[in-house]
Amino acid sequence: MKSFLFVLLTIFLFSCKRENKQFDVLKDQSIYQLIAFDEGGEKPLEGNYMATFVTIADTLGDTIHYVPSYHYFIEFYKESPIYDLLSVLSVGDSAHFIVSEDQVFNAFGFDNLDGGSNRKVVLRIRLDYVVSAENVQDTLMAELSTRLGNEPQLILSYIEKQEEPQSYNEELGLYKKSLIMNLEGDPIQLGDQVTLSYSGQFFNGYKFDQKEGANSLEIKYGMNDQILPGLSIAIKGMRAGESVKIILPSHHAFGSRGSIKGIVPPYTPVVYNLSIKNVTRKNNNEKKRN
Repeated sequence: MKSFLFVLLTIFLFSCKRENKQFDVLKDQSIYQLIAFDEGGEKPLEGNYMATFVTIADTLGDTIHYVPSYHYFIEFYKESPIYDLLSVLSVGDSAHFIVSEDQVFNAFGFDNLDGGSNRKVVLRIRLDYVVSAENVQDTLMAELSTRLGNEPQLILSYIEKQEEPQSYNEELGLYKKSLIMNLEGDPIQLGDQVTLSYSGQFFNGYKFDQKEGANSLEIKYGMNDQILPGLSIAIKGMRAGESVKIILPSHHAFGSRGSIKGIVPPYTPVVYNLSIKNVTRKNNNEKKRN
């Protein structure tokens, strides 16, 4: 399976230029419907990369995977699990495909919902432009450079739109707002066992990660590679019972590579709502609860 690259999406869906087709069937039995057309649009050649905007949903319409405002650069080659799907598209086209979960998730390298399934999912995709294999790296780097340069203003604009923007305090490059405070007990110390719950989302509100309730996360505070660097910075000095909202620039989050499975692209600031549920002291095993 060939990999794909993330780059910034700057052009959104265009309106249809001719009547929509009804659903048709491809050779692999996938079902598709073209919902927007660009007559005479460029067709990709084998080995090209297709700059696309992608959403994956279940057949009930609930979103499974959605990264706003980013291109996926998908290599167009015959062995691709979704080659038949991609071959339907010309530049400017948008389409909905009903395909197996395995087919789509294998093509993109994402985690399957249930560790492998033939369940049907809906792939919504728009082909924005095509770039050759020789130029794809340069295109990627140029757009990621633009993304990185725009990040500080993107964060400030997000804060300005929040309720009580003055409540966000800058701490070591991240922004933190206290939601619930419980000042009983001592602040978290190195070596303490800390149980925390959190949800992570993009600036548009789409939630990409969640550890709450029975799935809350337990860490040993101070050890590396347990949580994002920015979250480790943010919980310093917190106590059991406290909750905060945290805005992480990309260098405190998923950095220049993005998340391992591609859910969060490179140079993406993110938002976390985080609560400290329990703290067990390193020295005396005294447990503090919210």
